[in-house]
Amino acid sequence: MLSVMLSTCCSFIALHRATLDSAAIVTSPSWGQETPQVPLSPSIHSTNNTQPLTLIRYRQSGMPYFLREAMSQGNMLCRDVAEQQNKTRDTLPLPPLSPIQYSLQLECQKLFYQNSWGTGNVLQAFYGLRLAARVLGNIEVRIRCKDAEKTKSDLVLPWMAGAFVPRAVVETQSSPFLNETCLPFSHAPVHYLMDEIRYELRRMAIALVGIPYPTHPAADFVLVPEREQEMQLPMPETPLRPNIELDDVAIHFRCGDIIEVQPHYAYGYTRFSSVANYISSEARSIGIVTQPFQGQRQRRMDGTEHTRCPILIGAFQQFLQDRFPNATVLIRNSPDENVALSYARFIMANQSLASGISTFVYFPFMATFGTGYLQKPLYVEESFEERVNSRFIEHSDLMSSIDLFRLWNETNGREQILEWFTTDVTS
Repeated sequence: MLSVMLSTCCSFIALHRATLDSAAIVTSPSWGQETPQVPLSPSIHSTNNTQPLTLIRYRQSGMPYFLREAMSQGNMLCRDVAEQQNKTRDTLPLPPLSPIQYSLQLECQKLFYQNSWGTGNVLQAFYGLRLAARVLGNIEVRIRCKDAEKTKSDLVLPWMAGAFVPRAVVETQSSPFLNETCLPFSHAPVHYLMDEIRYELRRMAIALVGIPYPTHPAADFVLVPEREQEMQLPMPETPLRPNIELDDVAIHFRCGDIIEVQPHYAYGYTRFSSVANYISSEARSIGIVTQPFQGQRQRRMDGTEHTRCPILIGAFQQFLQDRFPNATVLIRNSPDENVALSYARFIMANQSLASGISTFVYFPFMATFGTGYLQKPLYVEESFEERVNSRFIEHSDLMSSIDLFRLWNETNGREQILEWFTTDVTS
């Protein structure tokens, strides 16, 4: 009976911006014992709650629109709730008086391989939803990967999927304002959820590779029962990727799309020496984490044939080996490497560094058990550096991916690029 009524409501109130299969806002009958397709936690909807329940749901087919709008216009939960309250989508919503369930039903493998936004951007958007729900109150966010079991060894997103019930917001001077929370995801202050972000990503890293050795900081990680009840994936009894060789230092070098296919104005590279200057002389193993060269496990946007990346990464490896002769420098992009393992490498390393600007590293660098060195994200306050194991650094000398792309096509361009990267500069 309820499914028929919900179907009727969906067809009547379907959002104008997406197909019925992509997104819908549904107002349930005001019956306390009726629930939408997935039962809600008692904290938001119970037999004693007679308030009508609103369901806002997106399916996988609605994700291209969802992410595009979240990037350019603002937090999608803010915009959807504002519209549900009979306002335009461009005004701030009010705290809802009746409960809302905000649901994303995803095919995570398809989301990773086919969309134009990388893992870092997707995490920014989805954690932004959870932050907005917390600030507004009375909203449960459900993020579900239909293929979580299949993709849990490969992707990050299944490990932050779950049902996140409303929690009270502690009113402090450092709490975000709603207008900040509802910004486009590249500016939204998701670092206010850093306790959850660190817990979920560290949990994922341990689930994948285990605890590297008895005195590693990961040995002190403790599962929290309340949080475990929220997560879609349970912790495995044994590591999913045992016997992985981890490195003292993990360095991210972004290859793929912005070097081989299409440059991007927002990304740039620093000289090899600028990265090396932060590496401890005690390091015995250094791993360069980058995309595969031959197209395996690639996003569609990265292309399949890489000719420039092997040249740059090979030069970087040789530079580091010369600089740190007592360390072993390896390229971590073999066919069995993937995005989840890359995150685990950063989180478990003593030092994690990036060879420039990339949103891919923001979350694992701030969740690391070691120390992450990164360019300060737009959405993070300077004072937040004290709350995470990160050092915010400024690269004063960067080559943009646009300049690199242009120069490569010029006469002797490759030689000029390699000379720029390998020129040693002081720290």
